Amino acid sequence: MEIFFKILSLFAIITSTIGIGLGLKKSIEETISQSRVVASAIVCIIPIVLCIAIPNAFINILSFGGMIATVFVIFIPYYLLKKKLKRQMDFGDKLCVLFGILVILIELSKFVF
Repeated sequence: MEIFFKILSLFAIITSTIGIGLGLKKSIEETISQSRVVASAIVCIIPIVLCIAIPNAFINILSFGGMIATVFVIFIPYYLLKKKLKRQMDFGDKLCVLFGILVILIELSKFVF
């Protein structure tokens, strides 16, 4: 099971890297330099410098992104349902909000401590 999760994490890192790299390259081509070579060089240099300066930075960013996604998954359905039905918050809604806040606090405590 451990190997499965390592492979899954590896694929998550690879796909995130490709998406972020392509997005940065396109943005740099449009704003800073029209040259594809210069934009590609900048996109390659940034991760190298970050990897050397801050070990495990990408993993920490993915963890924080996962926390944000978890909060959206928790809050958005309740918000949309509440908005559609135009009702007050009941016990389930309050419990969901409490759980979301707990997830946020636990994840933020990982970065602080």
